[in-house]
Amino acid sequence: MKKRLVILGGGLVGALTARLLAQEKFSETEIILLNPRGHLLFPPLLIELLAGDITEAQCTHPFEPWAKKRGIRFIQGKALTVQRERRELRFEVDGTLARHLLRRVARQLGDIGGGDAARA
Repeated sequence: MKKRLVILGGGLVGALTARLLAQEKFSETEIILLNPRGHLLFPPLLIELLAGDITEAQCTHPFEPWAKKRGIRFIQGKALTVQRERRELRFEVDGTLARHLLRRVARQLGDIGGGDAARA
């Protein structure tokens, strides 16, 4: 049975963590990135966006093709709760409640970038 590593939050740190783990020693592990938005926002370009020098499309990148190219499973959804004692992650996708049962929390990754990493 293939193990899963769930990364909550697809900001720069969450996306970079997923990418690095997918290409490193976690190749036997399914990497899942859960983020409420379907795109990665590149914050350094926000000043240019606000100034009207670029469009929103120029400072964002869709997750789905980016993740698929790297062997990462992307889920657009909102994390609701992580219950470590019950080894359970509850999240919402398109208004539907879903959950993953987690075998153990990946303590070596801990809380990264406001998200949480868990190996299922």
